[in-house]
Amino acid sequence: MDEWLKSLVDPSFMPHGHCYLWRPEILWTHVVADAVIALAYYAIPIVLGIFLLKQKKVIPYPEIIALFVAFIFLCGTTHLVAIYVTWNPLYEQQGWLKALTAIVSLLTAAVLVPKLPALMALPGIQQSLVETKETLQKVQEEKSEMQIVFDNASRREERVFELKTEINELLQELGRSPKYLEDS
Repeated sequence: MDEWLKSLVDPSFMPHGHCYLWRPEILWTHVVADAVIALAYYAIPIVLGIFLLKQKKVIPYPEIIALFVAFIFLCGTTHLVAIYVTWNPLYEQQGWLKALTAIVSLLTAAVLVPKLPALMALPGIQQSLVETKETLQKVQEEKSEMQIVFDNASRREERVFELKTEINELLQELGRSPKYLEDS
């Protein structure tokens, strides 16, 4: 095990900074660019994750999103390792990380390509907005119709009450007892 760990840091390789002749303008351009790229690559899956967690409805094909998150995360990690390799010659580990990134990249493409027709058929945001507005319009129309029915029923009830009151008054004028009680 100890030999294997020693083989990971092979002193026979030189750091990548030697290829830049340790010139600061070249070295730091690569280091800063790799750091910014890694930061962006890490921000993308975080934003995608937050987006997915905040969604109220089920996201179609979550496995594609998961593969994209893994792919993007690994791409960011390759840039961080590239910074480290500038000073430390861990080329074997960098190669394994790149191989893993390649595998996840191919897997993402292999899963994505066959699902492309289904993904293209998913409704877009604009279409969903139109459908939502149409549904809202229908609900408002139904509410308006229900209000008309309620208002008509209320007017009929008021008229029935008025008629009962008139009948009771006529019955009293004739000396008879009211037929309809006031609490009904």
